[in-house]
This record gives sequence, C-alpha cells and structure tokens, in this order.
Amino acid sequence: RTLTLQADLRGHFTAHASVNGAVIRTIVDTGATLVALTDADARAVGAYKAKVLREARFNTANGIVPGKIVRLAEIRVGDIVVRDVEAAILPRDALTVTLLGMSFLRGLRGFEISSGRLIMKG
Repeated sequence: RTLTLQADLRGHFTAHASVNGAVIRTIVDTGATLVALTDADARAVGAYKAKVLREARFNTANGIVPGKIVRLAEIRVGDIVVRDVEAAILPRDALTVTLLGMSFLRGLRGFEISSGRLIMKG
C-alpha cells in the first residue's frame, strides 16, 4: 500500500489520521522523534486514558515543555496502518497541530520525499 501526499503552499504535508478510531488533522514531521499530540487531540483520541510510559521534557518551537509519553494502539492514514505507536502528549498551547513524527514513520516499509510529494509505503 502506498499513499502520496502533496505539499501545501508552505511545504508541509498534512494528513487526516485516524488515531484509535478518532480522526484528527496532522502534519508529517520527519524532525519529530515521536508523534506529538496537541492537548485537544489527545483528549479526542483517548490518549489520556492510556498508560503513561514516562514523563518527559520536549524541545518545541515554543521552548521546553513537560509532557507524557504514551502508547497509541493504532494510527491509520489512508489505507496505511501502524500499530503500537509511542506518542507524546503536550500541554495546551504547546502545539497548534498534531505532528506525525518518526515513531509513526518508522512503522512504514519506507517513505520518500521528492518533487513536493511525500510517498508513504505501508
């Protein structure tokens, strides 16, 4: 399975992802070690009910913020499904959109960026 995303005018790759069955808007971020959930999205997908693996501090565009690392059962983008994904829950106002980071992308068979397109292989 493959999914191709076209870069938006700012060069970002946005995708609607189903996380634990709830659909949220994300930006694919190869520079993010983990999937990083906004507070609102974490609530929407039930991440606050997940077992906290550990507390952590994260470097964001807004500085260093505290957060929690949890494990999400499933993230689905199009027909591509990655299960058992580590994610960070960041406090309110730390992020404006959820980041689909490397903890998701490592679960793919591969991905490439070329000519303004991101191709994900599931």
